[in-house]
Amino acid sequence: MAVITVSATGGADHSTISAAIANAGDGDEIRVESGTYVEAIAVTGRTDLTIAAADGADVTIQAPDPTDAAAVVTVDGGSTGIVIDGLNIDGAGRVAHGVQVIGGAVATVSNNDVSGFLSSGVKPTGDGVSAT
Repeated sequence: MAVITVSATGGADHSTISAAIANAGDGDEIRVESGTYVEAIAVTGRTDLTIAAADGADVTIQAPDPTDAAAVVTVDGGSTGIVIDGLNIDGAGRVAHGVQVIGGAVATVSNNDVSGFLSSGVKPTGDGVSAT
């Protein structure tokens, strides 16, 4: 298990959450430093991956294109044991969903502030999501 760091201002392993996910392995933890990250992220085909705000960090993931109907955070492709924790997920008032868990994926979505969406903040498909 590796800890991968993300900081929008530099000094970390990656400057975007998407890049950290692309370079993470199963069982890794991605720790995100304070900042606003304008991107949509997707976790596909992973096992036991955690994406979390670093201790005390104020992290916002904002929809890159508020006219796009895609979710800001998508977990799919049979991913299991995924944890999304301590993030602010902002739809900029237009995007349909904040977090979408689809395709048989299993995820725990906890301690997040999911706001600014036209539809649901968290959209589970099937029994694969636990939101607290």
